[in-house]
Amino acid sequence: MLPSDGHGTFTRAGNDGRTTVAREPAVRVERGRTHWSSTVVTEPVYVVEFWTSGGESEQWRVLDAEDVEDVMDWARSRQIGRVLSVSIEHHDEYGTSVLRLLGETRVPRRAVRSA
Repeated sequence: MLPSDGHGTFTRAGNDGRTTVAREPAVRVERGRTHWSSTVVTEPVYVVEFWTSGGESEQWRVLDAEDVEDVMDWARSRQIGRVLSVSIEHHDEYGTSVLRLLGETRVPRRAVRSA
């Protein structure tokens, strides 16, 4: 496999010498940058949400986990056929945000208004 064009298209050279082009899932990939600033969160608070297709939901804050693997073990043992989403709370000068780490985004149904 030859390098991607950065847009999910990969060129593959086959054993017969022919070249084929394949589309990968629609994700964008860039090389990491080494000059990022980072903050170490010593006591992360994870948010686990379960919901059913019927709209019932259950949300938990998970504290004192060693890492996200602990959170996933806890969540999967309680998932019981429900949709699972794991996020982490982020606090800054603007307030508290919840950053989704994995799982589906639950978008509440609301009326769409036009101007």
